[in-house]
Amino acid sequence: MRVLRIILLGCVSAAATHTTTAWTAARQTPAPQPEGYLSWSEKQAEAVITAMIIKGRVLGTRRGVLNTDAPQKYDVRAIWLTPEVIRASTRLIQLAERLSDQETLALVKEAEAVGVLVVLIEIDPDEGSGVIPINWDAFLQAHGAPPIAAVRGSENRRLQELRVLHNVVPRNYKYDRFWMVFPIETKAGKPIFSDTDREAELTVRIRGRETSVRWAIPDSIRQRMASLALSTPK
Repeated sequence: MRVLRIILLGCVSAAATHTTTAWTAARQTPAPQPEGYLSWSEKQAEAVITAMIIKGRVLGTRRGVLNTDAPQKYDVRAIWLTPEVIRASTRLIQLAERLSDQETLALVKEAEAVGVLVVLIEIDPDEGSGVIPINWDAFLQAHGAPPIAAVRGSENRRLQELRVLHNVVPRNYKYDRFWMVFPIETKAGKPIFSDTDREAELTVRIRGRETSVRWAIPDSIRQRMASLALSTPK
């Protein structure tokens, strides 16, 4: 049996043409400050990563005589690769491989160079053909914003070659992995998150059905977005 993984629990609302599942993250324990990650314990680093894992489920289509291979559901797991998560993953590598602080800092710099808004999405279709359609989509936006404010993610398979990102969580081979990078501005040229937005919402859409999950927007993301905006020529 295969599954699609994001990480959150919630409720399902069904309509005649599609089904949407909305998941809300559990209350999170404040993470250690990222500036002190070189002194984090293994337990602290693992807790930082776990806090950003959210699970959801996309309900599949009804099976019929002509549609016996379509999965009944897709289990989803999403991990927002925030600066804290990147540092936690790097710290675990440092502890395991006895790296120097300089070597560890280099790994962080390499991982953060790929983009500000990066989400690892794992998908596992239940039963059926076990095939994930190639035209599935992932959208990111501020929670409560209109759909037009969402930005579409693009897959970057080269990210799996970076140790810090590849090793952020142990690989479960029942799930297919997708490294999704999202722009920091909407189509209208405005920042995806405003100063008053409190939560980010990720939506995964497969075969006309969706699941949505939410995270609190960390200050570290706002800081990186502001820094990138200042350094990018208009």
